[in-house]
Amino acid sequence: MGIPAPEERLEEYPHQFSGGMQQRAIIAIALSCRPQLLLADEPTTALDVTVQAQILDLLRQINQRDGTGIILVTHNLAVAAEFCQRLAVMYAGQLMELGPAETVISEPLHPYTKGLLRSLPYLVPKGSPLTPIPGSVPDLAQLPSGCPFNPRCDIATDICREEAPPWVKVSSNHAACCWRLT
Repeated sequence: MGIPAPEERLEEYPHQFSGGMQQRAIIAIALSCRPQLLLADEPTTALDVTVQAQILDLLRQINQRDGTGIILVTHNLAVAAEFCQRLAVMYAGQLMELGPAETVISEPLHPYTKGLLRSLPYLVPKGSPLTPIPGSVPDLAQLPSGCPFNPRCDIATDICREEAPPWVKVSSNHAACCWRLT
């Protein structure tokens, strides 16, 4: 797992490990049963960029060496775009868009995906303002009718507020849930 001096670390307490070493220890525990699929939930959160890269490299090695499938859950689109072959964009617990990572980033279909991308500094032209998504994330116990993103969507219409959107395939491997695609 890339933990330096593992024999010495064995005697240490978790609070004595850096964030990156803690992540490596958790990954080692997860891999101890040789799973076919690893669910990596925010494995790079709160780590500096260098350690993030090391953790992603470790996950890539595991994937290539052992053939372990990896589902990466993250709020960091830069990490997802760099690491993943396919992206599933979710909002309020519901799948909004699914497709090849490169396509979802370069040709987003759903207004939520577009909003996420407009709010990322490295994707906005230099000198241009960032455009945050207006409003707040809904209470999952009281989701709005229709599309869950409709209260924050700048192109929502009456049908968006009344009925759940259909799943629309725009190609054999790229689809989204949005009335505007029908």
